[in-house]
Amino acid sequence: MLEHTIFDNRLKDFCLVGDVVFGIIGSIGIPYVLKKVDKFGLSSSVAILGPNKNLDSKYLYYYMTSNPFQMAVEAY
Repeated sequence: MLEHTIFDNRLKDFCLVGDVVFGIIGSIGIPYVLKKVDKFGLSSSVAILGPNKNLDSKYLYYYMTSNPFQMAVEAY
């Protein structure tokens, strides 16, 4: 098990609070917004989508869980 300081430092290199992670292999189409309290590991089968000043992570999450987006994922 990683010590908390090592884990927290490595997490900062890859993800930020508010990023949306999205499975691209296996559980395709299920987004999740990262929270400060989350402790996790990511594999190469996960996309990390970072919001910016023009795109709120909550909006991105709700869009990605919408029927049109989910239908597009299933069609792909």
